[in-house]
Amino acid sequence: MQYPIESQDTPEKKLNGLLGISYRIDGVITETGKYALFAKPNTYLATPGLNCSGFVLEASRFLLDKNITVSAAKVDRLLNSTKNSPYSEDWDFGWDLILNIAQDSPATFILPNSERRDKNDPQVNGFSPRGFDLHSQQTWDELPSRLKPDNLYLVSFNRDSGKAPGIQHYHVGLIYVNDKGEIWLYQTTGKARKVYRRNLADKHQRDQFLRSFSSRSKLKKYILILEIPLS
Repeated sequence: MQYPIESQDTPEKKLNGLLGISYRIDGVITETGKYALFAKPNTYLATPGLNCSGFVLEASRFLLDKNITVSAAKVDRLLNSTKNSPYSEDWDFGWDLILNIAQDSPATFILPNSERRDKNDPQVNGFSPRGFDLHSQQTWDELPSRLKPDNLYLVSFNRDSGKAPGIQHYHVGLIYVNDKGEIWLYQTTGKARKVYRRNLADKHQRDQFLRSFSSRSKLKKYILILEIPLS
């Protein structure tokens, strides 16, 4: 971390303390504070490294003041993404992760056209809702005004897939809006090689973000956003 994080720090300061941590495939921090892998959480690693899910888990621990275990974070909620799943293994891992993090918190999905849906709605699953079309102008006309300070926004990136089940939750990040109206998306990617952030309220930074998550062919990408109050 760039500096020690204290419980009284603002959410933005807590998040900024995690900036720069190296990217590692499957990298996570255990509930005991050790670097490890999601697949091998009892085998500790000597150097820092987080993948997108590992970063979102660790950041959420600080913001929600909950020491969420690795095993709790990766629960297969609907038992439909095991090795023998007809949909492929871990196809909805990002969806599972954000809902597992929000398990004991009030949380609501922010959806297009001013709609909202409670996380416990029985019709909610990895297939639906998809959230906002990442590259639709309508998304960026509406979404900034829907995101407010004093909330943690967990984001599952999902995309059309040419294979069953036709959708994959392939990446996660989180958004925090500060009192200045800056919309900070925090994430880590293999290309960036570290935890970083972009201000989506700034058109230049938003365009950079959209270029880095461009769609291929006619397979669309979406962001499903789960709002958790921090106050």
